[in-house]
Amino acid sequence: MRLIPLRLSIIIIVIFGGGLFLWFYPFPKDIHIEQQAIQYTQDDPASAVTTKIKVEGRMVRPLFRQASFEGHVSVDLLNLTQKDYMSTIYVLERKNHISKGSLTYNRMETPFDYSLIGLIYFSDDWREISMFLGSTGDERTQMHVVTGASNYEEAVAIQEKMRGN
Repeated sequence: MRLIPLRLSIIIIVIFGGGLFLWFYPFPKDIHIEQQAIQYTQDDPASAVTTKIKVEGRMVRPLFRQASFEGHVSVDLLNLTQKDYMSTIYVLERKNHISKGSLTYNRMETPFDYSLIGLIYFSDDWREISMFLGSTGDERTQMHVVTGASNYEEAVAIQEKMRGN
């Protein structure tokens, strides 16, 4: 008779634990976002222009492994981001619902090389995005692209918030 309450307790614990797992586990999620952003060159408020960021892909968060984004992030005013191959973004750090990853675009012509490299910060729902990009080759520039801002000052403030400064 003592076996029945023990079995019942184990079944309840397993069901409750399974329910908690299903409730909190971040299953893979499709991302389809297009939003306005401010693009500007490092330390040059006069360079700020309005553009659009498009994000198409899938956010994957495997159990006990590194989260990643498989897809494509493009910026309207940067042709390289539209035509070149983008490598998978692996989440390097996650703090206060903001993820940080490396952003790499590769030329698909010989010789294979990076065309654009940088860092990307994004919120869990991808509504806030901050990109720091540095092109390779002859034109070495450092630029930023930030969503949720309407001018240079707002973009810098959002960028600093996302970086944790």
